[in-house]
Amino acid sequence: MADQDLDYSKVFYGGSALFAVLSVLYLGFEYLQDLSPFTISAFVFTVFAATFFLSSTQKSRTKLLYSLISAGSYIVFLIYVNAKFLETTDQVLASLIISAGLFSVLGYIYTEREEILPDESQIKYVLAGLAVFMTLLLMYDVFFVEALFMADLNDEVSFEPGGKTVGEANIVKKGFLPVETDRRTVNFCLSEDERPLPAAYQSFGGQTTGFLPHTETENITMNVREEFFNETGIERGRVLEIVQVTSCMDGNLNEGQLGVELGGNWLTETAN
Repeated sequence: MADQDLDYSKVFYGGSALFAVLSVLYLGFEYLQDLSPFTISAFVFTVFAATFFLSSTQKSRTKLLYSLISAGSYIVFLIYVNAKFLETTDQVLASLIISAGLFSVLGYIYTEREEILPDESQIKYVLAGLAVFMTLLLMYDVFFVEALFMADLNDEVSFEPGGKTVGEANIVKKGFLPVETDRRTVNFCLSEDERPLPAAYQSFGGQTTGFLPHTETENITMNVREEFFNETGIERGRVLEIVQVTSCMDGNLNEGQLGVELGGNWLTETAN
């Protein structure tokens, strides 16, 4: 009968491999999400490499399981690298061509040159090397790589239409790995009839930095629309004292003060 020719165990091996890959995906992107994108991609690639080498020492059915996990992990790695690091269609195409060549070479090694792969007595050293590499990379990322948002606010500003500089924002990137900076916001408000009145908004960050340590500097600019003055009747050209507030909605502002709400975790140098 036809059913006797089918190996239903492969269905369950395939399901096991799928859940293993999903576990890698969840672990890498949920528990390691605060680390560098390079560290996350290296972790997924290490899973790919480890399961590939493990598969070379297994029997046929277990070899299939490890091979599926390895291939699935590489696909996750490729998708992640494309999303985080590759910016042009040419780079994406190159990554696909390189991946096709890599899998062709691995397939050739499996079928024609499997003797060059580590045997059961050597595989423990390969796995230990991969584990040491990932441990060192994780430790370096945790202790030496970060991006700090620093704000240096002016003492006062002339409140009028258009863009007015109220301070300076610095994103200080430390360490030799890329960092995915969070998007941080700056809200501007003032008090009118004892109620907070939102006046402008600005955002910083939200991109992946390069590998080298550096500092990005940008002016903190309050860009107030002309319509704001027409709608509120507030006098143009008033000189306001700049104060940092926890929230523009709490109303803790005095007459003649401009509230600056720094959303997220900023280090301030001259905030009052």
